[in-house]
Amino acid sequence: MFIESQFRETDEEKIVEFIQSNPFAALVSYDGGKPIATHIPLEIAGSGNGQFVLEGHVARANPQWKTLV
Repeated sequence: MFIESQFRETDEEKIVEFIQSNPFAALVSYDGGKPIATHIPLEIAGSGNGQFVLEGHVARANPQWKTLV
């Protein structure tokens, strides 16, 4: 995705701090007929060299998990 330079954040420390302060995301997938979205909690499992690993959880009772396999 293109991000205008005035809106682009490259400071890894600031990015990590923002994610830790706002640890939720909208997970969006497609079930073949319509998009599905679920808000999920996230945490940073690892970061470094501009790369981040985000971990989240979707309950098995939530049918969206079937669209992710």
